[in-house]
Amino acid sequence: MLSDLSDEAIDVFVKTAGAVPKSLLFFVELRRLGGALQRDSEQVHFMGNRNARFSMNAIGATATPEMAAGVSAQLALLTDATRPFQTGETFLNFIEVSPAIDRVRSAYTAEDWERLVALKARYDPTNIFRFNRNIPPQFPA
Repeated sequence: MLSDLSDEAIDVFVKTAGAVPKSLLFFVELRRLGGALQRDSEQVHFMGNRNARFSMNAIGATATPEMAAGVSAQLALLTDATRPFQTGETFLNFIEVSPAIDRVRSAYTAEDWERLVALKARYDPTNIFRFNRNIPPQFPA
């Protein structure tokens, strides 16, 4: 999630995303956020803090272990290069299959996360429903 697309951010993005070796199938997408995605809500909101103005999604197709290593390297380069423009938030639809708990937590406001953990503790205390973007029934503060 990106805070804005300043001229500097665009330059970094184009330089990094445009330097992908031709041997890789690598795709980068920017989406402008706004409208209903930015509205305040009394309910848990799927966009968390809603501070981001753009989302960035990058994926790659891999047919060999070498391609997988190349895509991973490009993802790391893009992530590192755009870090100054990132909000630290996460959009659950665009994260890896088995994300670390901190990545899932970053998709929500602190208040929403606490509310969801409490609901999980009440309705699924043994964490049966955990094969997803899991919210555990207990989580240290």
